[in-house]
Amino acid sequence: MGLVGVETVDYLPRLNDAGIDVVMDQRHFRAGKLLEEVERQIKGSDILLVVLSYQYYTSDWTKQEIMLAHQYEKHIYYVATAKDLRAKTPPTFKSDSDDLPLELWGKEVGQWRDLLLDLLKELIKTGQIKEYDVRFNVWFSKHVKCNDWVREAVAQENITNSLHVSSCVELAHSMDGWTKDNDIFSHHGGTFTTEPAVLEYLNLQEVRDEYPSVEENRKPDNCALVSLSEWLSDTKYLELYFRAISHDLVRQVADNFEALYYQQDSLKRPRLFDPGHLTFPHSVIVHMVLVTQDNYLIIGQRTSNVRFYENHWATTYEEHMKISHDSYDPFDTAIRGLKEELVGEDKSSITEEVRFFSVFRELDQWENASKGQAFWVANVGLVGRVRLRLSADKVLAHWLYRKEKGSGHKMQDPEFQHLVAIPYSFENLLRLVTEDTFNPATFSGLRVPVGVNREFPEIASDPRLQRQHPTNKIRLIRCLTSDDFRVALQQKIRTELGLQDQV
Repeated sequence: MGLVGVETVDYLPRLNDAGIDVVMDQRHFRAGKLLEEVERQIKGSDILLVVLSYQYYTSDWTKQEIMLAHQYEKHIYYVATAKDLRAKTPPTFKSDSDDLPLELWGKEVGQWRDLLLDLLKELIKTGQIKEYDVRFNVWFSKHVKCNDWVREAVAQENITNSLHVSSCVELAHSMDGWTKDNDIFSHHGGTFTTEPAVLEYLNLQEVRDEYPSVEENRKPDNCALVSLSEWLSDTKYLELYFRAISHDLVRQVADNFEALYYQQDSLKRPRLFDPGHLTFPHSVIVHMVLVTQDNYLIIGQRTSNVRFYENHWATTYEEHMKISHDSYDPFDTAIRGLKEELVGEDKSSITEEVRFFSVFRELDQWENASKGQAFWVANVGLVGRVRLRLSADKVLAHWLYRKEKGSGHKMQDPEFQHLVAIPYSFENLLRLVTEDTFNPATFSGLRVPVGVNREFPEIASDPRLQRQHPTNKIRLIRCLTSDDFRVALQQKIRTELGLQDQV
């Protein structure tokens, strides 16, 4: 729920405790033309709460804000802070100016919060304001852990009212999802421009044998997201602006991330979470949830040979966007990853639907014990869900065949060493979100490939083999807030907040 305050005062942020998203100009407005930003925030909000003060009547901005709210047919509510303000007619207010919903004059400031909450709860109850958006984000942010790196960067860059869980900070989302036909528009142009200071630092470092130096980079084939059209809003349309970037450059930046970012003065740090200009070198990766025709969720355990999150369980797969294969189209990336990792290139018409729900920044530090190296992850992710025309048993059989034959470039083994399926249910998804481990043997309805011991004794006895991939959280959260489980989640949150009577 969005709430824009006109002549906003200090007590309004306390409404966040109740799951009410308060927009304040000094904290939430992006850089740019002020009137355009005011219009954007009002357009994306549910109501405009006008606090009538003496300063209100002398401000030209308030007149424009009221007019914009009328233009976008937003509910407007007026609050009087002094007795003689009640009789005044606010600019552009219409004939019902005598009927203000709240009069706060003569009351202690501490009482305002409860009065406002009562008003807003009544508006929710009568259906004038949607409640699920911010309540979902607030609920998950409080129930799911977030790593220290993300917490520090979020605090440093003053990102508020955002969903940040595990290693992820969300930049934009849609509860209903974005589809290929109309909802996502991709733009591209040129090559990613790296700050000179970053290149200068990298060229002085010792280069690992895994990849060449910056000067010797091959033609850039990865994608970097340089900006997107919306920020922290449930918007129907999403515009993504890509540029080509070298995978080798992204790797070198990851290996030197702490020196490039955390050891710099805070005023000189490149911004990591500004969706207007995502300037720090990174790759765009799709993080897909795979749901079968018979309503199972596919979960795979990564091998011990991968660079990041070895032996972790992922729901379901991740794939870098490749310009040479996908032409800046994340939907093509999702299909390519599905074929390469799970079902084979010959399966051309197996998808019923591909839908994206979220754009997020991933920030994490990972130590790969087998390689004896520490890496950083500073990528941009797109959360999506793929629905298949195949049953869970068919997917498991296809994967097992590919694992035995070898797959991908030079026919190496697939990324997963184990693949299982569990029922795609509200209870299972919520359990995966609120827990950090996954032991397949503890889930009822488990399906495994033919010949696999469903007790998984090695995994059951070793907690290190039960760890979940960090981006599982944001993937599954957006599945829970989609139309698959939104009603069940809304009811659970209402119950916890004591709002059962609002069903």
